[in-house]
Amino acid sequence: MVSEIQCVYTSLREDVRESFQLVYDQAVRMADKVGVTPCKPRITKRQQHRSNIPSEDVFSHYRLNLAIPFLEHIITNLEAQFSSLSATASSLLGLVPSVICNRHLDTTEIVSMYAEDLPSPELVDQEITRWKLKYGRVPGSQRPNTPAGSIKECDRDLYPNLHVLLQLACTLPVTSCECERSASALRRLNSYMRASMGKERLSSLALLHIHYSKHIDLDRVVDVFANKHSRRMELDSLVYPEI
Repeated sequence: MVSEIQCVYTSLREDVRESFQLVYDQAVRMADKVGVTPCKPRITKRQQHRSNIPSEDVFSHYRLNLAIPFLEHIITNLEAQFSSLSATASSLLGLVPSVICNRHLDTTEIVSMYAEDLPSPELVDQEITRWKLKYGRVPGSQRPNTPAGSIKECDRDLYPNLHVLLQLACTLPVTSCECERSASALRRLNSYMRASMGKERLSSLALLHIHYSKHIDLDRVVDVFANKHSRRMELDSLVYPEI
């Protein structure tokens, strides 16, 4: 879907004269209804706050100074946010049985990218073939449809490479949204009043803040804290018997 959107904006940029003509004509009709005449802004020799490319008429001014920079900005940001590495990482979702049984998965880029993490990269295709045969006999409603559910059904001994790839699919964020979300949460949590908080407690507090919709059993939390506190006291008594 991202590739299709990139192709759309690229084609608009290549045929910007025809594509922007439709937008400009519609803007002129809307302006005519409210009594506004299209005109060019005042041009100066040295402009710092907006584009100032010389143009012959109003249409050329907005095409050169507004439409083309806007389209190039979108194309550049799409390429930065959804690079080829992100596309390869997202292709790991094709290993899920509900997906791989219905379409072909090209593993060339996946194997070349994660070759150092795989125990036997040359056997990936054979494992995927056996993986598809295994779930080809299973009804579609009973096939795992998430990486987390797939890795539970994947035997590490029978599918060592596939298990590693599914583990990467479960833990590797395709985009930077989760990292940015964590940074935003830490910016709110790690204030000057919590400057002395340890790393473990700060990470736990951030998880509670981000996943606030999760239900937490308070009795279990108390039991875990009590057991941890009692074990720490026993360890302290062994290390410092005179206390």
